[in-house]
Amino acid sequence: LEGKSISAVARTFNVHPATIYRCIEPNSAL
Repeated sequence: LEGKSISAVARTFNVHPATIYRCIEPNSAL
């Protein structure tokens, strides 16, 4: 996902974009 997409999803779920990134790429967020 692009940064804009993550921001959009983060806004929808009212969470921090970093949280979304950890969910979509758990292996890269170590």
